[in-house]
Amino acid sequence: MKKYISFLLMMLTYYSFSQQNDEIIQKSTYYFSIDTKGILVGDGADFIKNKIAESHFFLIGEQHNIHAIETLVSTLIPHFKKNGYQNYVTEIGPISANKLTELKQNSLPLKSYYSKYIEQTNLPTFGFFGTKEEEKTLELLNQYNINLWGIDFENYSSYLALIDEIYKNADKGKISKELYKNVYSFIETEYRKGHNNYNPELMNHILKSQHVNQFLIAAKNDRTSSLIEQFKLSLEINHQQTLGFWQPRVDNMKKNFAEYYHTQQIEDRDVKTFVKLGAVHIARGTSYNGHLEIGNMIYELANINQLTSFSIIMFPRYLVNSETKKVEDVIEQEDMEILHYTTPDKWTIINLGQLQELSIQNGIKLSKDILSYIEKYDAIIIPPATKYSEIIK
Repeated sequence: MKKYISFLLMMLTYYSFSQQNDEIIQKSTYYFSIDTKGILVGDGADFIKNKIAESHFFLIGEQHNIHAIETLVSTLIPHFKKNGYQNYVTEIGPISANKLTELKQNSLPLKSYYSKYIEQTNLPTFGFFGTKEEEKTLELLNQYNINLWGIDFENYSSYLALIDEIYKNADKGKISKELYKNVYSFIETEYRKGHNNYNPELMNHILKSQHVNQFLIAAKNDRTSSLIEQFKLSLEINHQQTLGFWQPRVDNMKKNFAEYYHTQQIEDRDVKTFVKLGAVHIARGTSYNGHLEIGNMIYELANINQLTSFSIIMFPRYLVNSETKKVEDVIEQEDMEILHYTTPDKWTIINLGQLQELSIQNGIKLSKDILSYIEKYDAIIIPPATKYSEIIK
């Protein structure tokens, strides 16, 4: 009987704690929708707008290539402009950022530029901005005169485009068309050796190619120096990633961000920046892969300068199956508690700062999974049922 009573008391205690957790999660959950005119409506909409207005650094850590997430990003761009944000930070290289800006300033569709390379790589030329939703974002950035910062290395699928860019800016008297064609053909062949659109040896083979090195030496001038530097650096970083070394990429992202930020500060001391990267990159403290990522650097930069940063992790719970067209709940077990009040028909925000305050005020201990989110981000946003983004082909 004593064992039964002890078990019963334990179950009642567990139920009480579980109910308390449930209550403070519900109090910290808001909702919003986007109407047919692209206007954000609801308590959650007011929360986002207020955080945009209060912050100097607004960070979104996304699951890539999700239609609803990119639609929200496009919808928010006018709000960022209204609140003085001048810069949009994304997961591409600096050369890619310059080229994309040039294409949109000249009103050129991305498809026409990508068509030369897509057959060889079977991937978007710059890695990102390979969807119709992202192209709309790019058009809005151009429309609202917001700078595009590319802080990552040049993507795996960009090397043929980079060779073209280097050749275009080289002194034609110093480099033969035959050498250019040989280099281009060599890299094409390396791409085609890949399995599932990826050849892990490609970067190292390009770095060690005598023809490529001869081409780069011959092409070097004032116009191509930075292009060649980024080309070689990106090959090195990407090659090191294939060997399991992540830190060089982290260091490069921090360096590029610092250079953009410093340059912008010379022109305007009040630099306001919107950052959209993969969720792992914007984490505070140590990220899930064990590194101090760019998100932590931005958080520290804000603290040092007595500014405000706000970070959101954003991923889908409800995905539309592309074949059956049915909505599937893809929630992971460890997220069941924190996402309890999400629904497939509304945007959901969990205010992690408020959840932490309620936990402390009421003496309620949260799970390790929830604490991990609170330590790394300020909010979670879950879109309504969504499809994947539409690839530019």
